Amino acid sequence: YKNIKAISRIGVGVDSIDLDSANKNGVKIFVTSDKPSLAVAELCISNMIALLRHTYKMSNDLKANSWNPIQGRDLRSCTVGVIGVGSIGKELIKRLNSFESKIIGYGRTWNEEFSKKFSVERKSIKEIFEESDIITIHLPLTSETKGIISKKYIELAKHDALILNTSRAGVIDNQALAEAITKKNIKAALDVFDEERDPYPYTNIEGVILTP
Repeated sequence: YKNIKAISRIGVGVDSIDLDSANKNGVKIFVTSDKPSLAVAELCISNMIALLRHTYKMSNDLKANSWNPIQGRDLRSCTVGVIGVGSIGKELIKRLNSFESKIIGYGRTWNEEFSKKFSVERKSIKEIFEESDIITIHLPLTSETKGIISKKYIELAKHDALILNTSRAGVIDNQALAEAITKKNIKAALDVFDEERDPYPYTNIEGVILTP
C-alpha cells in the first residue's frame, strides 16, 4: 500500500478488498454505490425471460440442426421472490412491476413506502423458496450472509423453479444448487462463482445460463 492513496470499486460490495490493511495504511475506499444497479436489474430480467421461454436451449438446438419447439411461460404469470431489497433489488422490483408479476421479498431492513408502492409482500427466505416460481438473490457477502441460501432452503424450491444469483457466490451453497438443477428440473442463471473464471459445479449441467 506504499503508493496507494485510494481504491475505488465498481459495484456496491467491498468483500474483495482487505479493509483492515487499507484502514491500517490510510487507504481511502470508495464504491460506485448504485451505479451498476440498472445494468444488473436488466440482466436479471433478460435471464428470467430466457429461462422461462427456453430461448437459450432452442437456439443451441437449432445450431445443432434440431428443430425442437418448447412451450414457455409468461413472466406475468410468475411469483418472483427477491432476496435482498437494496438498490439492485429495488430497481429489479420496479421493472417486474411493469410485467405484472406477483412480487414477494426478503430484506433485513424494509421500506414500507416502497413495498406498498410496488406491491411487494414481505416474506421469510423459507417462504420465498416455498412460494416462488422465480427466486433472485441480491445480497452482499458478509459474515451474516455467507452460506445463507443453504441446502435446506434450496430443497424447498418448486420442481420447475428458476434461481438467479448475480450477487456473490458465497451466499449460496452452489453444490446443493447444482444437485437441485439435476434432480428437480430447476433452472438457473449465474453471474458469480466460487472461484473466479471457474464455473464449477455447473460446467456440464443443462438448464443453466452462465455469464462471466
